[in-house]
Amino acid sequence: PVDATVPNEPGSLKFVDANGDGNINTADIVELGSPFPDYLFGITNNVGYKNFSLSVFINGSIGNKIANITKFRMTGNVANLRWNALQEAYDNRWTGEGTSNYYPKVFSNSRQPYNNRFTNLLLEDGSFVRLKNVTLSYNVPLSKLRIKAINGFKVFATGTNLITITDYTGYDPEVSGASSASPGVDFFTAPTGRMFTFGFNVVL
Repeated sequence: PVDATVPNEPGSLKFVDANGDGNINTADIVELGSPFPDYLFGITNNVGYKNFSLSVFINGSIGNKIANITKFRMTGNVANLRWNALQEAYDNRWTGEGTSNYYPKVFSNSRQPYNNRFTNLLLEDGSFVRLKNVTLSYNVPLSKLRIKAINGFKVFATGTNLITITDYTGYDPEVSGASSASPGVDFFTAPTGRMFTFGFNVVL
């Protein structure tokens, strides 16, 4: 059973009565995971050949959980007109016996997503591996420059956030929440952009 204000009707989520007292309330809250990873790692490799140099940086984390609150807003009640909804949630909603058991049915506009409760459907593995930075540079030989005032000239190209491997369904697994008090919370967090930079360094 659930609170009288949120009836346990077909198509709604069913919550576990963890303490077995016949009521669903704060006494049934259980720990589902930690936002803090078991391991953080980074690998840097620099190689050179003649006047070329290549720098590669890979980073990642293992064992942390992310509370996907964006999913809470965009899949919990696709009829609520106060925010957008995912097409996936509408197409895979419960519409009757024998249909999807993953997303709840469409409720009235006033119904709060997921009965206004947090659920393990919103908690995801935040582990990831990311190709964070790749820089290729070339030191132009001074004999080719023929400019006595220049003692060094290097051109380079850098790519940032090139590839991310993760099972997280949000935009970016590398989230930190709105503040240090809410780590591992993804609430419409802007994704990390992929960037390409080209430039040169001159030594006079």
